[in-house]
Amino acid sequence: MEGCKIIHKLHNDGKILKVTPFRKPDMKKAPVKASIANKYIGYGVAGSSTAAYAEEIARNGGLVNVAKYSTDDIVFVSINGNRLGAERMQEITIELACEALLQGAVLITDDEYNRNRNYNSGERKLAKALQDIGASYKEQTIDDVTIGVWALNKHHLNNMIDKK
Repeated sequence: MEGCKIIHKLHNDGKILKVTPFRKPDMKKAPVKASIANKYIGYGVAGSSTAAYAEEIARNGGLVNVAKYSTDDIVFVSINGNRLGAERMQEITIELACEALLQGAVLITDDEYNRNRNYNSGERKLAKALQDIGASYKEQTIDDVTIGVWALNKHHLNNMIDKK
């Protein structure tokens, strides 16, 4: 999918989401995912990247864990991995991500390679839940970072990818 990009419309007063990763695996992928999203979903244990992103995005006026989504929304989803106390945070993140998908949003997650790293149990649970409700999945490379892109309707997903 080289040369493709996600077409998106920002509905957050033109603000692009921005995050500042503090862990090595996230240094490149999290800023890319945030830069193409207009909303964020992620409930995280204190001290986790997921929690830090939610705080940073909200502090900068971004939309975090909201109830309403539409086909115009591209949502950066971050989910805790193997860490103490993460299970409940994973559950509520997955519930909201599935709801956003059902409302028509496109979700941005880790790609398959990162999802299958030992630590990323939350990403694997999220992918299974999205597959269980019939979501379509594609990978896309943006600025040398491969991301996972999910949509409930394959036609909608294909229309969100601009083939240049």
